[in-house]
Amino acid sequence: IWVLENDTHISKWVEQHNSLKCDPYLFEWLRPKLVKGSVAWDVGANIGDHTRFYLDLGMDVVAFEPNLEAYQCLYHNCSEATCYNLAASDSDGELTMALDDNVGASHVVSGGAVLVIASPLDSIAKIHKAPDYVKIDVEGFEGKVISGMHKILTENKPNLFVEFNAAALRRNGSSSFQLKEQIASYGYTNFEIYPPNAKPEDPQYDYFCY
Repeated sequence: IWVLENDTHISKWVEQHNSLKCDPYLFEWLRPKLVKGSVAWDVGANIGDHTRFYLDLGMDVVAFEPNLEAYQCLYHNCSEATCYNLAASDSDGELTMALDDNVGASHVVSGGAVLVIASPLDSIAKIHKAPDYVKIDVEGFEGKVISGMHKILTENKPNLFVEFNAAALRRNGSSSFQLKEQIASYGYTNFEIYPPNAKPEDPQYDYFCY
């Protein structure tokens, strides 16, 4: 397993668990919602913790990670997946990222130190089979990702597992309420919260949307 030497979070957890699947409570919660043989897209894959979980369930995985060093770990750790070193967005082009000691908190920001390639997921769906399930954890950039997969959401309506981080969304001029409304506009009516004891007013949680 490749990890990032100076990462303060995911890489440390992977080392502590001696496994990429370093969040067993979350993965056990997700397991019954996922289908062997279906197509999973992991958007904001980091070094591959979720990607490895989906692969080991027998899913066909396409993973996206814009941070080059994290991507290199992802590519090594999850060689069975199709991996892209790019940021999912609402248009093709270039973006900049600010890197964080917590690599998972690195985020797209104007004037960031690192240049990354961006592409809408609808463009990727022209190359690969459309997903049955999409995990999105992109530190407040979720709204742009959703906008860039309009066709996928309209025509295929995959199940979604989306991070809601209020502070990160505010940084991008959005909010948890706005992100939920954006997802609901595509006909998603069920939002199961994780952790199960979390509340929509909490600063951070995930929603499984279907």
